[in-house]
Amino acid sequence: MKSGSYLPISFLIYDSYENIIHDHYHYYSYIYIKVLVEKIKYTNSNDDNNKKLILKENIGSFLNGICELNNLRVYMNPGEYNLVFKVESLLEEEILFNKDFIDVKIEACDKGQYNVYDSNNILICENPICPNSCPTNSTAKCIISDNNTYGKNDIKNNKCQCNDGWAGELCDVKIFIDFR
Repeated sequence: MKSGSYLPISFLIYDSYENIIHDHYHYYSYIYIKVLVEKIKYTNSNDDNNKKLILKENIGSFLNGICELNNLRVYMNPGEYNLVFKVESLLEEEILFNKDFIDVKIEACDKGQYNVYDSNNILICENPICPNSCPTNSTAKCIISDNNTYGKNDIKNNKCQCNDGWAGELCDVKIFIDFR
């Protein structure tokens, strides 16, 4: 995965018989799950910048027996990390996880992405942005026109490129092959 990517995670509550608890009475809504980074294997162990990281939207609570962290985002320099799940609750019941961590490998940005460093020197991979008229969800893609992946992600530095089989200013003309 890339730095700045979303990592959606969902948790369910099970009883001691391994049945899902749907919690219609919101008894478990005061249980919070927090995602932390505890154990890190750095790509370059001498680099203090690899120790810097940002987690956003990393705390969630249960609603009807489900805790969804759909907007969890990780900003970390390339390396291998363990994301650890911690429970915060006022309830007396013991909360156990089947697995209380996941391994995450943060990779370098793809060739066609911008390598942007924030004020903490954390790498963030950004896809090029193009004007709204570029149909990137169907017949075109936005590419970096000057191949400077360390530049600023600015509409002026990117261009709308039609996918194969499409042409025109707005990539709205289908190219047909004449087999005659």
